[in-house]
Amino acid sequence: MSTIGYLLGTALLILLNAFFVASEFAIVKMRPTRLEQLVHSGDARAKRALAISQRLDAYLSANQLGITLASLGLGWIGEPAIAHLLQPLLVRAGFGPDATHAVSLGVAFVLIMSLHTIIGELAPKSLAIQRTESVTLFAARPLHFFYVLAWPIIWVLNSAANAFVRLFGLTPAHEQEIAHTSEELRILLTRSPAGLDPALRSMLVRIFDLRRRTARHVMSLRSDAATLRAEMTIEEAVAVVAEAGYSRYPVLDAKGHSVLGYLHLRDLFDVLSGRRKASRVAELLRKPIFARETTSVERLRLEMQARQVPVAIITSSTGEFIGLVTIEDLLEEIVGEIRDENDEEVPPIHRRGPGIVEVDGRVLLADLEREEQIVLLPEAKTVETVGGYVLERLERPAEPGERIECEGYTVIVTDVFGRRVRRVRIVATDATDKQAAPANESETSDVAKDG
Repeated sequence: MSTIGYLLGTALLILLNAFFVASEFAIVKMRPTRLEQLVHSGDARAKRALAISQRLDAYLSANQLGITLASLGLGWIGEPAIAHLLQPLLVRAGFGPDATHAVSLGVAFVLIMSLHTIIGELAPKSLAIQRTESVTLFAARPLHFFYVLAWPIIWVLNSAANAFVRLFGLTPAHEQEIAHTSEELRILLTRSPAGLDPALRSMLVRIFDLRRRTARHVMSLRSDAATLRAEMTIEEAVAVVAEAGYSRYPVLDAKGHSVLGYLHLRDLFDVLSGRRKASRVAELLRKPIFARETTSVERLRLEMQARQVPVAIITSSTGEFIGLVTIEDLLEEIVGEIRDENDEEVPPIHRRGPGIVEVDGRVLLADLEREEQIVLLPEAKTVETVGGYVLERLERPAEPGERIECEGYTVIVTDVFGRRVRRVRIVATDATDKQAAPANESETSDVAKDG
């Protein structure tokens, strides 16, 4: 073969290497869902590309074989061709035979390596990353053709590689098995580009957060729940319901310790309208789900769906009634807070001004950090809420107006109910005294009214 033939062969091998590199990056990066859209629109190339994406491990092996063959061929043809061109120039420059041979091979190696790296590797990789769809559609048919031709070789090499891996007690992996964990997907969502709707991104993040939540995180505390007694008359129950405005009520025994069931507002209406007869609340009881406070939200959701019961009574490790969870509470964990006409318009986290944030005591410390970048570090790992943080720092029940100094912030208690911290105001230390929440009793009362 003439020198020109060798040079043309060298150029062809570099281009082949570039093709296999570009197709490898493109088919890995291309989303199958986008290919499905193109198939539905009638793109024949997309149909082949979709088939490739469904057998990714086999076609990546074809790419690797193509890259290897092109690289070996380049070393076999390219270097001698370049060296042959350089030798006459070196002889004229006065180099001896041995020096001419050594220098020509060295220069040829560097030149071929540079062309192979730049044109055969880096440039096609960048092209595939920036023009993924175009490269995938262009490469689909040629890559499939090469795969069909080289299938026997690919099968033999894959089988040998898998056998070698098994010698070390490992199971051969396939590209389809390489998936993100839920935590990795959550991180990807929080760092996703602006093109993703913020509300949708927030909802998806909350879905992944569910696996870390327990009933304790989502329940309404017993102190906040309106309850009925089993021995109450219908008239007494109506008075409580009219004041509270809820649709479901836990029903306690005569001592107020144990939950016997729950009352649905519709059952009460049935009695008042004459469609049902009852004189006591005990006659209208429905059976709830009972769950410990450590029960995962996901498990609780599955049980509520399976049993078609929208209310779960939450108990402590000793069996004490401490709260309840409704199906609406679980839905709010995904879509965000849902307010009805009876709810007060008080967001759990409300920015009052520069450096001033009002927070519900039930807000998780992790949520406060994610939404407002405010970091409160409790000493105990079991403390997860803002209210729990306050009680841990004080080591006693809190009172309105009390202040807790922490790194970068002052936490001011603005509303309490019994032992529970209902609401706090967090003020950055660099905020002015005028902006900071008042600690005196009258102004604290105003804050409680606003919240």
